[in-house]
Amino acid sequence: MKEIRGYLSRRNRLFAAVAATVGACLANFSGPILLKLAPLNSSLAVIESILKVTGNLLLASTIAVFLALSIKIARMRGFTAKRVATIALFCMFSMALAAMTYKVNAMFNDFVKYVTTQSAVSQKMLKDKMALASTLDSKAKISFLIAQDAYEKVGMIINYIDINGIERRFQPDQEAIKNREMLHMFQTMSKMQNLTTLAIIIIWSLSTVIAVIFGITCRVEIEGDT
Repeated sequence: MKEIRGYLSRRNRLFAAVAATVGACLANFSGPILLKLAPLNSSLAVIESILKVTGNLLLASTIAVFLALSIKIARMRGFTAKRVATIALFCMFSMALAAMTYKVNAMFNDFVKYVTTQSAVSQKMLKDKMALASTLDSKAKISFLIAQDAYEKVGMIINYIDINGIERRFQPDQEAIKNREMLHMFQTMSKMQNLTTLAIIIIWSLSTVIAVIFGITCRVEIEGDT
């Protein structure tokens, strides 16, 4: 790192430090900060995704510059164990962040899949209970729950049987509408999370590859160790 600092001007070192700091803050703390400023919604998820991608782009660009310089310096002054370790450290850092982003996205998607899967399970259980229900009152309650669950989890409005045995159209109340909007928001966030994750993985992978190629192919003047 001392060699890299010596290779960069003071102005460039300052710029790299600011870019890395801003990028790290946007990538890691934009979500919690936005949640404190506004309630969770789909628009907030889009803004958070844009900030995360921007933050990772700044951070990845800074790391890529250091990686390319590390390779260039090693080519100029010789591949010592310390210089090879520095190059490997930058590469592992980039790959680790890409892998961590993928893992976090997978965990969030598992949660959304669990919620939607539970909807199908609850629908089957309610229908089984309705088939076994002995009284019209219990059948009416279960029929209403099936209609309510179908609206909240899928957004489908279906008919239900009331206590008098009359088929009625389900009319969602405020609580059902709120639950439906919440699940829809999670599904939208899951799609945004997938796009964001793909963008971040591409940014880190591509920046690493470009840095390595640039460090290997750029023209250098071979120096001796001092």
